[in-house]
Amino acid sequence: MTNSRFITANVLTKNFFILLLSGTFKESLLLLWGQTVIAALANLIKNAVYARKGDIELMRLIGATNHFISMPSVVEGFIIGLISSAFAFLLELYAYNYIVDEVVSDYGIVTAIPMDSILVYLILGFAVFGILFSMIVSAFTARRYMKG
Repeated sequence: MTNSRFITANVLTKNFFILLLSGTFKESLLLLWGQTVIAALANLIKNAVYARKGDIELMRLIGATNHFISMPSVVEGFIIGLISSAFAFLLELYAYNYIVDEVVSDYGIVTAIPMDSILVYLILGFAVFGILFSMIVSAFTARRYMKG
């Protein structure tokens, strides 16, 4: 019997192949990556909550609220989101420059948008989405594992 709280590899694989067979490859990859990120963040926060179980119990004995107890997990989610969004942006910047240099300049099929014109929007988009997503997943995961 499996616990319905956990996203298992079986669920990820089923969702991926259902979308893959329906002919929407991009959507299936996005779904798989999204579920993988959520599962990885949830497991990371769960392990952090279990590692601080004694501290959490002590905070509860003194009368700390759940919001105060879950705040370190949210801050940890903020830091994870900031680092991962910076990494994703640098990877995207490298891939874009490679594609522009190798493919567009050699074949001239399409014209590339200059990176300077969209750089600020990309940085803000990656940072806001990465930080907010990580903080939301961290908050829900920390509260869920503090109940039990």
